[in-house]
Amino acid sequence: QRRWNNKRIDVMVREIVTNEKKLREKSEKCSFPCASLKADLEDTLLFYKDRAIGIAANMIGENKRAMAIIIGGKVRVMFNPVILSASDPYFAEEGCLSLKGRRKVLRHLYIELLFSDENGREKIEGFSRLEAEAIQHEMDHMEGVII
Repeated sequence: QRRWNNKRIDVMVREIVTNEKKLREKSEKCSFPCASLKADLEDTLLFYKDRAIGIAANMIGENKRAMAIIIGGKVRVMFNPVILSASDPYFAEEGCLSLKGRRKVLRHLYIELLFSDENGREKIEGFSRLEAEAIQHEMDHMEGVII
């Protein structure tokens, strides 16, 4: 359970979508505020933290441009992300909560990302290595790309 204003509230772990037809749909921009989507992404990712470090909204049945990533041990939720730059391409082997098995995919070691928080405030941040890889994976989900 989670606390808000010293009151207990329910945690909402959403079911993971495995239907490839649904996963191939492009996600739509989020409108703000997005507190309930943020909470659902956080709760679901924390539930699966032993198997994943990221989750996109379409993986929990919300066709929105949003994702949650575990960075530095904490969940960060990002809305309407756009990769501004990417460098140092490499091939990675990735798995996915929505799919069986692992697949080889082209990723970039460093990315610069424009995104909004749940209130619509824009930020630009750089990410590298595993965090950058996870963000690119979730960005693929938002574009309807299945690895």
